[in-house]
Amino acid sequence: MPSDTQMKKAVLYRIVMPEHTCPFGLKSKDLLEREGFEVEDHYLETREETDAFMREHDVKTTPQTFISGKRVGGYDELQVHFGKKNPKADDTTY
Repeated sequence: MPSDTQMKKAVLYRIVMPEHTCPFGLKSKDLLEREGFEVEDHYLETREETDAFMREHDVKTTPQTFISGKRVGGYDELQVHFGKKNPKADDTTY
């Protein structure tokens, strides 16, 4: 595990508005912290700000996580990145 001076860092963009906080943004932040990352947490506080972010990064959803300057993606992709989820798994339950 890295020392405090070598803390792993991630950048997270997630929706946090008075009327809505994205649950997947909260899950992403929690997962990153559990994996030992210091999270640079950016709130998308308006619909306009969210839409502009998605256009700029050519993504259809938030949250979005960046590690070492590379986009990992949303919560599902973050789970795959950390080996918590099989990328080919079918989420259907019966």
